[in-house]
Amino acid sequence: MGLSDGARAAFFMPWLSKYFPWFIGWKAYINDANYIFDFWMKYTKSAQLNDDNRLESESDGFFRAYFDKIKQCKDPQSSFYKSKGVTSLAIVLQDIFIAGSETTATTLQWMFLYLATFPVCQQKVTEEIFQKLGHNSQVTVADKDRLPYTEAFVKEVLRFSTLAPLGMLHCTTEDVRFHDYFIPKDTIVMTNVCAVHFDKTYWKDPNEFKPERFLSDGGETVIPDCNGYMPFSSGKRFCPGAELARQTLFLSLVYLIQKFEVEREHRCNVVLNPKIGVSAMPYPHKLTFVERTLQ
Repeated sequence: MGLSDGARAAFFMPWLSKYFPWFIGWKAYINDANYIFDFWMKYTKSAQLNDDNRLESESDGFFRAYFDKIKQCKDPQSSFYKSKGVTSLAIVLQDIFIAGSETTATTLQWMFLYLATFPVCQQKVTEEIFQKLGHNSQVTVADKDRLPYTEAFVKEVLRFSTLAPLGMLHCTTEDVRFHDYFIPKDTIVMTNVCAVHFDKTYWKDPNEFKPERFLSDGGETVIPDCNGYMPFSSGKRFCPGAELARQTLFLSLVYLIQKFEVEREHRCNVVLNPKIGVSAMPYPHKLTFVERTLQ
């Protein structure tokens, strides 16, 4: 049985990163990640020393809870056991930093580009925000229900850009048979998110940027996510910062639109296909943020 397009892509990317790491920026990414990880290891060890000198009654949220778990752990196989626990904490901080900074910044780049490229959509977002909030009101996450088109725009940005085309890396914990394929234990498995996000089985006109696809017929509410929507990967272990990312993008969009209009420079050629790399990044482009002159 031949490989499907999705299976072929899932095979190709690890092979490419192994034999041509410079081609997709993987080697540079690993070097940078190791450099940052050294910082987090030093930071975590310093935090552990400070924790040892604190009174039992004192609390410092996440760090204190993590160090308490390390102290309580007696299982050598556990990721919380002694020095392994300290390393695990550094890994968690690394994940939060890398996954929460570069990905959000890149998604905002896509958002700005789409605002300029699809001015009709930008106008609809603007009209909704000004009608419901005005240009001076402080927006909160609670306003999402009042701004369905704006939220739908954010959801379409995440689908259309598909920042992580192959999702997050997973690994089989046992031998598996899936669709006549045998997948051995400890095999890296990836989801071809890009193929799903542009699959006509789930989406009508998937190659068009249409926030309306996420709205009810009357446009009053945002419809629940379908199985074909997975911008934060799939399975139980999807991106832990998914909700934080959604909120950040929503708030950033509203704040921006209240104060600026995004325009594309006349000589700027728009390229909506992403650059090949660790994540799907837009090609360089020039945009103008025009300050709104409101009375």
